Amino acid sequence: MIIITENISFKDQVNLLSSASHVITYNGSSLVNTLFMHENTQIIEIRNSVLQQHDAYMFWSKWFNRKYHVLKCFGANSAQEIIDAIQFDDQIIL
Repeated sequence: MIIITENISFKDQVNLLSSASHVITYNGSSLVNTLFMHENTQIIEIRNSVLQQHDAYMFWSKWFNRKYHVLKCFGANSAQEIIDAIQFDDQIIL
């Protein structure tokens, strides 16, 4: 299951993570912090602003040996862009 979300409660995060293979989130949502504790979920973040915390995300991604993707865009992402991002294994997309 692929989840696309922006702002959800912590309780909902826990429930969703139990069945999610990929989670797409927007602009540094707090969801990312919960995702890093969940072993089997790939994270895709869509940014429409300057990525100020890129180095921190790189650190945590390596620390947890996780796949973390960032899409940088100034308009709506197409479904194909999201699908393409999921296919990468360990690349940060800016």
